Amino acid sequence: MNAIHIQLVLAQPQIPNIYDPSDVELISIAIRIGSMVGRYYKYIDVIPVTNLEALKKALHSSAFIAIYLFHWTPTGIMVGGREVSWPDLVSIIRRSNVRHHVVESCFSSNLKRYGLSDERVLTVNSAVDVEVGFYDAMCKTISFVKRDILRRS
Repeated sequence: MNAIHIQLVLAQPQIPNIYDPSDVELISIAIRIGSMVGRYYKYIDVIPVTNLEALKKALHSSAFIAIYLFHWTPTGIMVGGREVSWPDLVSIIRRSNVRHHVVESCFSSNLKRYGLSDERVLTVNSAVDVEVGFYDAMCKTISFVKRDILRRS
């Protein structure tokens, strides 16, 4: 499958919307989130992530919000057909320069079991349908964007 990369606008502080391009539903959700958030906040970049190094690179910038769209396993998330464990993801998030994280993967609240109880990291407590995940990610993201806009006014 060809990777899809949509750059709506590249500028700081950006919102990297990172997703697994091996899943057609996640591609669709990533594009929809990029389009919808782009109406209100022009600095969003929809980024396919196929391996651990690409994940780390996507989170390296001083972005405003990172949106994660990946399927889960009981012990982590799937990135490019390989598992990134919850403890490894906690470590990656802690080392990132991103201000806020929306981890839209089933049971991503498991990150809290590994010491990530930061209010800047929003997670999912249970299994969630991809379509419901879209709306959940939108609400969380727009909430951060709205607070940022109000703070700047």
